[in-house]
Amino acid sequence: MSPITSSCSSIEHCSNLENFLHSVTPIIKHDFVPVNDSKEVEAKSGLKNKEDIKLQDIWEVYDEWSSCGVGISVILESGESIVQYYVPYLSAIQIFIKKSTSSTSSHHDDDDASTKSNDKNLKSDNSCCSGDHDHLYVQFYESCSPYLRVPFLDKIIELAQSYPGLLTFCINDISPASWMSIAWYPIYRIPASINSTKELCTCFLTFHALSCSFQDNNEEGDRESGQVLDLVPFGLATYKMQSHVWNNRDKGDDEKIKELESAASSWLKQLHIQHHDFIFFTQ
Repeated sequence: MSPITSSCSSIEHCSNLENFLHSVTPIIKHDFVPVNDSKEVEAKSGLKNKEDIKLQDIWEVYDEWSSCGVGISVILESGESIVQYYVPYLSAIQIFIKKSTSSTSSHHDDDDASTKSNDKNLKSDNSCCSGDHDHLYVQFYESCSPYLRVPFLDKIIELAQSYPGLLTFCINDISPASWMSIAWYPIYRIPASINSTKELCTCFLTFHALSCSFQDNNEEGDRESGQVLDLVPFGLATYKMQSHVWNNRDKGDDEKIKELESAASSWLKQLHIQHHDFIFFTQ
């Protein structure tokens, strides 16, 4: 899987779709420093060494977005410019841990959690591997109606009661096969006076890799080298797509959507996954 990055040089020159993909990419600031000095640098600058970034640092970005929504700059066919806000919900997640991590982790806790969990969408099976050295720590697929889903961080905390690694693992501990998908639903727009409800009813499903190793194999675009970790979507699906709003053929958005949806589909087929939201969005 490989993320498709934006070709526009600045947010003002992006299409609406590019603005969306840019805006929903979680960005975590970090430093490249010697491991022995990482604690001192973090204390002075507030930045973490890349290897010290935890999954929890990613979840906190989504927590803020869950509270206020993510503002997407959108230019309508009329030429009017608005900001449409989207709220994220955890749609699916798979965390694979490397053999070195799993050998030092307590599998006893995982086995107990698996027997205690009553959530039919939550599964754990340490016998399932993404490779010779990767073990599945936890997987979850949301199947509830969007109206019944809990905020992103609330779901993570709920899962962490059985799988505490969701809050303690560093991204360097997990396998490159680890990933998640996020369902994005429109909530409000500014200015609200513009009558564009039908035009802005599109929902999105984005797919993101979670591993530090995966990010090391890809360029970080125009971002300052060594200063950010950005989880650019490698896959996408849409529901109630309004092509006249989100599909700018001059920017190649139609091909970009097809490529991202194909990448998501291929990824799920490779893992033999029945992804509830992806099936619903693309049926």
